[in-house]
Amino acid sequence: MKNSSIIGVVFALLVGALLGGWLIYKFKPVPNGMVLVPQSTVDSLAAYVVLADSLEI
Repeated sequence: MKNSSIIGVVFALLVGALLGGWLIYKFKPVPNGMVLVPQSTVDSLAAYVVLADSLEI
């Protein structure tokens, strides 16, 4: 069960990073998007970590 929970968290982190990066790339809220990409990815990762912890995978 321990390994499956680790795999689940890693998968959620990857999905969060991809979604955050894709949303910034797709919509580009500001011209200087390169500054926002890392922060958006960090926010997505944090959100998925909180979600995974709350679900107790």
